[in-house]
Amino acid sequence: MDLEVLGLTCRVCGEKIFYKIRPSTKKTVISD
Repeated sequence: MDLEVLGLTCRVCGEKIFYKIRPSTKKTVISD
């Protein structure tokens, strides 16, 4: 699995959310 994980801070909840970038679909999804 070749995924790039980005750590972004949610402005609303104030918690850190990780987004996974899938090279195959080139879509950014929120990791569980």
